[in-house]
Amino acid sequence: MDDMNKIKTYEPKGVVNRAVIGLHGYTGNDHSLVPIAVGSRCRNTRWYFPEAPHDLQDREGKTWFIKDASGEWNLTSAFSIVEETLHRSQADGIPVEKTVILGFSQGACLALEFGLRSPDHFGGLIPIAGFIKDPERLAAQLSPANATTPILIIQGEKDTIVPPEKAREVGSFLERQNRPVRIIWHSAGHKIPVKALREIKDFVEEI
Repeated sequence: MDDMNKIKTYEPKGVVNRAVIGLHGYTGNDHSLVPIAVGSRCRNTRWYFPEAPHDLQDREGKTWFIKDASGEWNLTSAFSIVEETLHRSQADGIPVEKTVILGFSQGACLALEFGLRSPDHFGGLIPIAGFIKDPERLAAQLSPANATTPILIIQGEKDTIVPPEKAREVGSFLERQNRPVRIIWHSAGHKIPVKALREIKDFVEEI
């Protein structure tokens, strides 16, 4: 990601004054969330789609995290890519406070890990079918900058990959940290339901 121009983008016609950074899931790529940008039809919004840094060994696609020697996620490369994407959106004239980080599955984990640690104040976070791997570690590293950043959790009630209790755990964690969080449930599996597109649109357009 040496060249910021490599970051895939999507935007509607007209004036752009807000951004969504879309973080794909495990085995995904920078094309994976483009249909969400197209389908949600967020007005005045440019979407940025960075791609995870690590190739999978046993299948096609990418992963954001690899484990270090202790078994913990190594967040360094993933964080660097999100930061580069953020710099790109800022260079395009979109302030951080008008930027939402949306992630699906592993991308939702990254949205939480990065967004809650960041010294920048984001417009919002939308983790979809995600979880927090190490709540104690994250709690110790929370940034006060996003204490008032709204968080919208979207979760499928029939999800067998990231089960519903994981979303409840994330919600409870955020409530304990006095973060403004809301969970929307869908009768769906491990995917972004079509009905969620309107909820994404409404959330993004409120910032």
